[in-house]
Amino acid sequence: MDFLEAINQGIEKATAAEQANIEVNEAFQRVNTSLESYPAASISIERGTQTNIFDTINRLQGSVTTSNSNSEYHPHNALYLVAQHRERGSSSRKKIANWKQHVNGFPCTISYEGQKQTCYSGEDLAASFGELFSSVSFGKALLELLSTPAVSGEPGEV
Repeated sequence: MDFLEAINQGIEKATAAEQANIEVNEAFQRVNTSLESYPAASISIERGTQTNIFDTINRLQGSVTTSNSNSEYHPHNALYLVAQHRERGSSSRKKIANWKQHVNGFPCTISYEGQKQTCYSGEDLAASFGELFSSVSFGKALLELLSTPAVSGEPGEV
């Protein structure tokens, strides 16, 4: 067995994984740049972590079973819509989908409204964002954020 060749293959795979993670980050940047121009508020999408009571208990007890079983995925498991009022600068956020991203960049999965969209490239991810933004749940989340006084200034103002 040629171990040096195996090492080179490992380096190539690590470089490809790093590039794929960059591609995911760039897809988020492109989408957020586009969303900033929404007229009612500056909106963006961010990845975050939503925990449940069992995750919290496991973490407090020092259990590593949850983290080890998902170590091939990034810790962020949710997508949030963030709306920032243009004049006041105040913002709020709301979860709009579940998110799962492999540590190698792809695949990544967006789940909402009973749908699961798996993306294998930046183009797939951009198309999935388009589907998400045209969904009922996204529309409701945006309307809710815009009607929040912290974002719109007046209750019910859209």
